[in-house]
Order: sequence, then C-alpha cells, then structure tokens
Amino acid sequence: MSGFFLVIREIGLQKGGDDVAIHNVSEVTNYIKRMFQREPLLGQIEVRGELSNFRCYASGHCYFTLKDANSCIKCVMFRSRAQGLRFRPENGMQVVVSGNISVYERDGVYQLYADRMMPEDRKALVPHEAGYRKNGHF
Repeated sequence: MSGFFLVIREIGLQKGGDDVAIHNVSEVTNYIKRMFQREPLLGQIEVRGELSNFRCYASGHCYFTLKDANSCIKCVMFRSRAQGLRFRPENGMQVVVSGNISVYERDGVYQLYADRMMPEDRKALVPHEAGYRKNGHF
C-alpha cells in the first residue's frame, strides 16, 4: 500500500461510494499541511530570490514574494522577526531568506514563514538601522 493511502487511513478520512474517498476542504488542506510539517527539508530552509511586493503593515508583519526566472513563493515575516532586520528591504533586491514552509490553511496556500532575511550583497546592510526603526518602519 502506498504511503499516501496509508496516511489517509491513519488520519481517519472516510470513503464514499464505490470506495472513492470523499473529504471536505478542511480535511484535505490540513492533510497537506501535515505532509509539509513531516518533511525535514521544509522545516528549516534557506531560499534565494528577488524580493518583490514587499510591504510592512502597522502590525509590524511584513509580506512579500520571492521570485526567480521561473517561479515565485509568498512569504511572511512576523513582527518579532522583522524587528531583527539589519537592512532596509527593497523590491528588486536579491536576498536569502531562512525559515520554514507550511500551509496557510485559511487560503489553502503554501508560504515561507521567514525567520531571517539577508541581502545577497552584504554591502546593502544599513549602518543606520536604528534610524530606520525610529521612523516607525519596524
């Protein structure tokens, strides 16, 4: 029996008519999230890409997209992590982001939950980071 069906039996999903499994959206999304959580590579990963759609909100949370020539991934950096940024992120900047990839169940999408972000070009580190924070950006 394949691993997929073994796990479905493990989490107790029901079978419908003609032995076809019928699931609600929440069950499927939760199952996929747990698959991501069981994958060690996704639990701590570093991803290089171009920063786009970078935006910080009044809450202090930052949302952005990392992209390369072929793909993109949505990212979030919560306030507690964003406060540790030592540079001013700008769209178009090449960065390396560390964190974990999981599923945001409400929207049914996977995203990178960022713990750290560094510019690929270390010269972009801003020596005046205190002033950046003082102006309310983080």
